[in-house]
Amino acid sequence: MIKSFFLCLILISFSSAFSYAEEKSTGRLKTEEIFQPLDDEKRDKFSRVLAAHSLINSITYTKNTVEKAVKSCSEHHPDLGEDIQKSFRVFQESLDPILKKAKKAFSRTLSLEEVLPLQNMKDYLSLLDQEALEYHKKINPIPISSEKECQNLLPKLQDEQKIVSLKDMVNKSFGFDLKQKNP
Repeated sequence: MIKSFFLCLILISFSSAFSYAEEKSTGRLKTEEIFQPLDDEKRDKFSRVLAAHSLINSITYTKNTVEKAVKSCSEHHPDLGEDIQKSFRVFQESLDPILKKAKKAFSRTLSLEEVLPLQNMKDYLSLLDQEALEYHKKINPIPISSEKECQNLLPKLQDEQKIVSLKDMVNKSFGFDLKQKNP
């Protein structure tokens, strides 16, 4: 069961943006149009590519959203700013290595999976990225700024279990060895 603030934010941002991208890509290939003619093996590969791409982008989006909240809290509540910024740096430094590893693995996977010609697949993923960006621009979330919200953010940033959960999700999704120390 997902209880984590960050995991929920990731899932919400991914599903909403992906749905929006699917709706808006009327002039180009939709996922269904690519997916339907594929055999079961290629469908499985295509699904894994999309899931990996979406996971990386969702975590990146979440980090960016949290960063905006940290900046807003720091500006509105300078007394909390240093602690929040320090906690965010630890949060970011904990996630950056696993994201870097995931991006490298994704790039390798993308070039090996022969669902579509590589450039077509990259173009399709780029289209999804552009449409998701458009969706997120329309939402234009207002960063938190109340003292209570900022005070609530601090323990969430410091919750090591949330970071471990995010890292484990990436490790499991990419098949990284979980026995190794998380990067």
